[in-house]
Amino acid sequence: MKRFPGNHVEMGLIDQAGAFVEAAFLDSHLGRTGQPPAEIGRAVPVDRDVLFCDPLFSHYGHFLIESLSRLWAVEELPGLALAFPINPGGQGCMRPYQKEILDILGVKRDIVLVNRPMRFNRVLLPTPGTRMQDIFTARQARFLGRQPQVGDRDARIWISRRGYPSSQTLGIGVLEDHLESRGWKIYQPERDSVSEQLRVFAGARRIAGEMGSAFHTLVLLEDCSDLRVDIIARHPDHPGRQTMIYKVIAATKGLKQTIHVIPSERMRSREGNVLMKHAGTLEDYCVALEPDL
Repeated sequence: MKRFPGNHVEMGLIDQAGAFVEAAFLDSHLGRTGQPPAEIGRAVPVDRDVLFCDPLFSHYGHFLIESLSRLWAVEELPGLALAFPINPGGQGCMRPYQKEILDILGVKRDIVLVNRPMRFNRVLLPTPGTRMQDIFTARQARFLGRQPQVGDRDARIWISRRGYPSSQTLGIGVLEDHLESRGWKIYQPERDSVSEQLRVFAGARRIAGEMGSAFHTLVLLEDCSDLRVDIIARHPDHPGRQTMIYKVIAATKGLKQTIHVIPSERMRSREGNVLMKHAGTLEDYCVALEPDL
């Protein structure tokens, strides 16, 4: 998803004059995207009006934060199909969890997956409600926040990443066993449907865990202003990396959130997005998670 030499970009929106529509570019730490103008001559005509969406990411967090960034406008633009560009070689259909999220949001629209150059009658382009790292508008928060509170909201949830082989903290099981012995629920959300994840999170008074996309599910909660959230920074050597979107979401939704750096954690290896580190001392984690320990 980067702009290549010669200004070649992968997907986007081109006007009738063959020029890039700059407002359609996806701006994030990943770079920009857009379809090369040379492809416009082979565009397939599609006889319908559409709402232009950002690229359809298969990654859960990027789908929530970026693919849905313009969907706040569906309530003001009834009847339009949703046009999602797809990365070359990317997924060829909506995944079940993506369909489930659209159902949760009450979005009942035809979906057009733009996997080749297409020419529509009219394309409506809302401003993005989210942008990775620095934008999460109140309007987007209202649109996404659908799950109400559940029960007494007394649960303490630790989001475990032990099911993710691509990012592991060696020895974190000692902390998780300690938390479980003190009444915390050790939860692997990827094992459940999105609806069940929301039910679990909506019944919590405190949610903690290592930084990851599971925390983005909180954008689907209606009101979590009294929810305490503790996130363990993923990069102990570079604690500021990849933290901005969590801070922006917390500020907009009013979360009582803290991002903790565990001083005794040690990086073992990092290659691309694959990160391995050694867990810190139990004492350091307990300091971060007081007074619930």
